[in-house]
Order: sequence, then structure tokens, then C-alpha cells
Amino acid sequence: MFKPEKFWMLHPYIMYKGYELKLEWERSRLFDADVSAMFRNRIIEDGIMKVVRVSEKLESKARPSGLNTVNLLKVASSALGFGPQLTM
Repeated sequence: MFKPEKFWMLHPYIMYKGYELKLEWERSRLFDADVSAMFRNRIIEDGIMKVVRVSEKLESKARPSGLNTVNLLKVASSALGFGPQLTM
């Protein structure tokens, strides 16, 4: 059974002389509230940067539909390069 889990995302931007630069990092989601609060607090304490906005929204995804045998074979072949015998 699927159990939803809360997560936090950070979207850092640099604004300088009218230009905006979006920073990207490998960790897209943080599943620990304390770690996300630590990042926010370090930004506030540093004084060079500031937290402009904190927002909260509820997101949900529908459960993916199951694969029938034909679709399973197609996906395994195109995405993984598996033949029918290996897939089954």
C-alpha cells in the first residue's frame, strides 16, 4: 500500500542587477524537515542571501496503470533493450 511522505524542495535563485539565475543541485527533494530548516537557517544567518518566499502546496499523483503483457514487452524492449524471453 502506498503511503504518502512529506518532502521539501529548495529553489535557490541569484538576483543581480536585474538578472536572475536559477541554481540547480542534485538533491531535488528533502525528506527531512530538520535538514531543510538547517538550509533555510544558514541562509538567514549568513546575511549575504535572504529567504524571499516560503510556500506550501499539496501535490498528488495518480497511481500508474498496470501493464498488460504486450505493453510490458514494448516498454522492456524500447527502454531497456530486453528481448521477449528475457522480459518474461
